[in-house]
Amino acid sequence: MSERPAKSVRTAHQIARVLVDSLASDGANRLTFELVAEHGLEQEDLEPVFAALDKGPVGSFDGVRDQANMPAGAEPERVRRDIGAFTTPN
Repeated sequence: MSERPAKSVRTAHQIARVLVDSLASDGANRLTFELVAEHGLEQEDLEPVFAALDKGPVGSFDGVRDQANMPAGAEPERVRRDIGAFTTPN
C-alpha cells in the first residue's frame, strides 16, 4: 500500500485543526488566509501564526487586500439579501 492515504489523512487532520483553532481564536478574528501544505513540523501554537497576518477591515465583508471593485448597491439582489441577513440584528 502506498503512503498516499496516510499522508492524505494526516494533511486533512492538520487542515481541520487549523480551521477549528481559528474559530476559537481571537487572534484569527477578521483574517482571510490560505492553507498550504508544507513539509515540516506542525506548529504547537497557532496564535503567533495568526498574529503575523494582516487583519481585514472592521465591519466589512471584504478581506484585507480585496479590491473595492463592486459597490454594495451594485451587488445582485440575492447577495444584498444574504449580506443583510448577516448584518441585521436579531
